Amino acid sequence: MKKTAVWILGIALALQGCKCNREDPCPSTRRTNANFFVYEWDVGTNQQIVGGGEFFRKYWDPPMDTDTTCTNWVEFVAEDPNADRYEWIIGLDTFTTHSVSLGGFHNSDPQGRKLTVTLKTWKKPDRNCFPDDSGFAERRRTIVSFISDYGSLLINKEYLVTLDNGVTSTLSVRAYPEPRNDYGTHGITADQDTTYGFDFAVGYKKLAMIIDILPKDSIRPKFYGQQIISAKVDDKNYLKISGVYETIPKTGTRKRGTFTGIRK
Repeated sequence: MKKTAVWILGIALALQGCKCNREDPCPSTRRTNANFFVYEWDVGTNQQIVGGGEFFRKYWDPPMDTDTTCTNWVEFVAEDPNADRYEWIIGLDTFTTHSVSLGGFHNSDPQGRKLTVTLKTWKKPDRNCFPDDSGFAERRRTIVSFISDYGSLLINKEYLVTLDNGVTSTLSVRAYPEPRNDYGTHGITADQDTTYGFDFAVGYKKLAMIIDILPKDSIRPKFYGQQIISAKVDDKNYLKISGVYETIPKTGTRKRGTFTGIRK
């Protein structure tokens, strides 16, 4: 009986001392991996107004991973920030940093040009947690690049949108050819007529733009001003969008809100 009692006591003490997480036995350690994200970044059309694109930054974030791009700048970011060594092979170039930002993608010719991106990572493995981890990982993705605006899922589309206050309206995003070369929107709020935006940042799955508000009649000058719209497509259903808007009247109070929409 004494031996049995000691054996049972030993199990109890062992269980009490174990701090294991059955779902993740090593919460602070990760297997070596070479997963990476591809983020678009567009500096906007009028860099004097948008500050080289930084003005749009808060309306552009958070970034969205994509295999298709139509922006000038593209950023490649390794999922693991703590690898001992990185090696990117992007086209014919090699880089050894955690992330890489490259420009010139929207000048892609021909349309739909494919670019192979490979990431290799090395890391000292924790074999107590991952006995089969070799300390090396590699991943390859193919990125498709389109020329600027017309590669976007949001351009030349019309959406029925519902604002956060329950108001329904229409959002049309149109890209006009040269010499105008601008975007037009209509009806993101109930108080505006057709408006035109000359400053915008556009990606494959998202866009941000500044538009001028034209009031419905000259008796209501308080609605003169600007509106900033940021929209993105739903990753699971490209017919759906969501976004935020900020109305900045010439006089009066700024208004901010959110909206969701479905393509007409």
